Amino acid sequence: MSSRSQRLDLEHPSDHLVQFYGGNHGTLARDVSQFLSEGWRLGEGLLVVATAPHRELLTKQLRKDGVDPVEAVREGRLAWLGAEATLAGIVLDGEPSPERFRQFIGGAVQALLAHPGTTRVRAFGELAVLEPIEVPARLHCSGCGTDWDLESRSFRCVACGGGDVVVVAGEEFEVESIDVEEDPCMSKR
Repeated sequence: MSSRSQRLDLEHPSDHLVQFYGGNHGTLARDVSQFLSEGWRLGEGLLVVATAPHRELLTKQLRKDGVDPVEAVREGRLAWLGAEATLAGIVLDGEPSPERFRQFIGGAVQALLAHPGTTRVRAFGELAVLEPIEVPARLHCSGCGTDWDLESRSFRCVACGGGDVVVVAGEEFEVESIDVEEDPCMSKR
């Protein structure tokens, strides 16, 4: 088993996997299809929240991996939700709403769990968007102690013209928070 396959092998019903794909849509489609196809073979329901281009790629890859998406939808074991519509449906006043999430996503999960013999749902969703906040570069002159925001490509002190300068802000990248909450409607008890 490859390391990628091992990463996609989730052992527990509530496991979560995050993959940054950096624009490599083919890799994303193969990995997601592998994850979903395994669930299909185990009799699980499949929930996909994806953009239209990714839905098209996933449809093709699922077929290659032995899952007929049209038949899966017809059987009630696969639900496709548009990423944009889903995001619009779960956001209230610019913030994700747990109640709307339960209604929108939970409703889709419950519909999949209503299929005879389905006790678990595998879900892929691309709702998270990292929105970078640009932090201006702030410099400090060790010679005279002046701090300033970098506004040009010059790393000379704006006060004394010295070159003993260090960057004190503007290189950081920080994830402020990630909230994950167990939702009881994700599997039958």
